[in-house]
Amino acid sequence: MDPLGHLLLYRHQVYSFIFFFCSLLSFQQLFILSLEAFYSIFLDFFLSCLLLSRLMFSKELIGFVFFFQFYSHLCYHLFHFK
Repeated sequence: MDPLGHLLLYRHQVYSFIFFFCSLLSFQQLFILSLEAFYSIFLDFFLSCLLLSRLMFSKELIGFVFFFQFYSHLCYHLFHFK
């Protein structure tokens, strides 16, 4: 199997586990996880598009990635400790 096939199989297994795990959680915990999941999926899609278009990683892009990472974890901690 090629590397892309392995990656897709791995993602499918991870997402299946996440959906099973989410069925055991409360609404507030699911909301927190949905913020994290949206961030992860968006960032993954964004970086995949950049790699496919063969753009170079600039300082602005690295700042953009760190901003979304910081914002995601900030939201997680704000909702988690309320």
